[in-house]
Amino acid sequence: PKSVLEAAIFFDFRFVAGDENLTNELKTYVTNEVQNKSVFLYHMAGNIIEAKLPATGNNKEIDVKKLLMPVTAFARVYSLKTGIPENNTLLRLSKIRDKNLIPVSFFNNITHTYRFLMQLRLDVQNQAIHKGEKPTNSILAESLNEFELVELKKSISIIADMQTRLSADFKGVL
Repeated sequence: PKSVLEAAIFFDFRFVAGDENLTNELKTYVTNEVQNKSVFLYHMAGNIIEAKLPATGNNKEIDVKKLLMPVTAFARVYSLKTGIPENNTLLRLSKIRDKNLIPVSFFNNITHTYRFLMQLRLDVQNQAIHKGEKPTNSILAESLNEFELVELKKSISIIADMQTRLSADFKGVL
C-alpha cells in the first residue's frame, strides 16, 4: 500500500517541455492500463479509506494539506477507474460527475470542500508570509472564526462520506 500511495503521485504528471505528444501518449497509455487493474485501484482506494480525519477541538493543530489529500486522491482513483486522463482535481471531479459516477449534490459538496480547504491553506500561508514566518499547512482550530470552524467540520464530514463511498465502490473489487 505504501508503494501504491507513492505511485499515485505519478498519475498527476504534466507536460513541461519537449514534445507534448509524448506526454499525451504516455497519459493515454497509463490511463488505459490502470483502468483494468482492480487490485491496484483497490489499494489506492484503501489508502484513502484508511486516512484518519482530525478532530477540531481546542488546541488541535490541523494539517490542511492532509485534509486535501483524500479529496485529490478520490478524484484520481475514480478518474483512473473510468479512463479520465485529467490531472486537475476539479476537472476530474467534473468529468466523474458527467459520467454519473457521483450525484450532483455530492459533486457540489466535494468541490465546495476542496475550494474551502484550498483557500484556507492559502490564507494560512499568506498570513505566515506577511508575518515574516515560514509558510505552513497547519492551523490551530481555535484560531478560526465561527464560520470557518463550521465549514471545517462540514468539510471533514464530507470527506468521511467520500471515504464511505469509496469503501462501498472499491472494497468489493477483489
